[in-house]
Amino acid sequence: MIHDVRQIPRSGRAAIYGTGGRAAKLLTLLRRHRPDIEPVAFLDSAPRSAAHLGLPVFAGAEAARAGHDFVIIAAYCYDQIAQVLREHGGARPVHIFLDLEAATRPNPPREPADTALTGAVLARCGSLAEFRAGLRRLPDKLNFTLSSDCNCACIFCPCSSRPRGGQFLDPALFRRIAAQMAALGILGADFSPIMGEGLLHPRFMDLLEAARETGMRDIRITTNGTLLPAEPAQARRLLDLADGISVSSPGLAPEAYLKVFRSGRYEAVMAGLEALGRAKLDGALGRVNICLRTYRPFEETFEDQGFLRLLPLFKAGGLFFDPADGSIEFDTWAGAVDAEAFSGSMRVATGGARPGEPPCCMLLAPAATVLPDGFLRLCPCRYQDDPHDELVLGNLADEPLDALLFGEAHRALVERWCRGELPRVCRACALYAPPNPAWTGGA
Repeated sequence: MIHDVRQIPRSGRAAIYGTGGRAAKLLTLLRRHRPDIEPVAFLDSAPRSAAHLGLPVFAGAEAARAGHDFVIIAAYCYDQIAQVLREHGGARPVHIFLDLEAATRPNPPREPADTALTGAVLARCGSLAEFRAGLRRLPDKLNFTLSSDCNCACIFCPCSSRPRGGQFLDPALFRRIAAQMAALGILGADFSPIMGEGLLHPRFMDLLEAARETGMRDIRITTNGTLLPAEPAQARRLLDLADGISVSSPGLAPEAYLKVFRSGRYEAVMAGLEALGRAKLDGALGRVNICLRTYRPFEETFEDQGFLRLLPLFKAGGLFFDPADGSIEFDTWAGAVDAEAFSGSMRVATGGARPGEPPCCMLLAPAATVLPDGFLRLCPCRYQDDPHDELVLGNLADEPLDALLFGEAHRALVERWCRGELPRVCRACALYAPPNPAWTGGA
């Protein structure tokens, strides 16, 4: 895995896998800095033309025809590409190019949202019937926060200094919700916490199995990785049940876990990642993606002892890592996180809705989350003092899912926003994004 073309350890004819911006950048860098490497072809999973930027394009399944000595993958899904090359690449060496500059470049200032959409949304809030007829768009998935507790105290998380409450989502309630989701055609479940670590749930694996049994087709997990199973059979079981596991990491070194996650469970993370990586290479179905939340430049994390230890699994496609999935920019959760704790490369993200702008897409899509006590809340990402705030629609133990999504509480929240009464947590949230005009009937 390289982030500088001068790191490529060989000369000769190179085929570049990918035809997007990363591949074009790699071609420019090779011609500028590596005259000993001759780019001879592009490879692509589904070529749209026979040539690109002056070079022939071959399908990945025809990679052996490209006339190259080695391949440089310059595309996001390199783990899947590695599998194609193992089958069709003619046993030629493979390198992976990661574009660090694109991952660490500050986000450009957000363009103001179209305030005309605010009026379009408001016009559909006159009654519950109008609201449902004009704006109802059921989500593809629901998020589930299974536990109010966590075994880490991350410096970028507002939960780390607050009592958690020791709550776990009731398995029987989860099954009821999952059945309602299936009936509505919501077939994705994302175990991504707004608070707490999901793997602390004593029946975590049972909940995954229940999701599959009720028809969930896309099951995702976000975890700090400290409780991943190291035993091979359990790792295989987890990865067969989950379509994707995102492991947040401050960097694969003990000192990084102590500094950012304030956890000493580094070796447990490594053992779990190794077990999952081997399970993937043995044919397990899911994908393991490591997402860096780091205080250091990304290039420094490539020298971490853990990264070097896992490098064979990364290169073989057992584990996946791309800087584009990581972050050195952190939201303060509308002031709930003390930015004084940030250090090194960590930057403070800024944002928030401007007066008159339409409701956030997470309210209109919506990206709802189920809290451990059964309450349904519209946003799965941010809260300030307590997640039981203005964004809560009701409790799924008392009311069915279909009555809460685009129900009266949902309608009233959207109407208040359009009239300038934004929820407190939304006013400075760095994740605010305006809705798709199609959701409101706009152009």
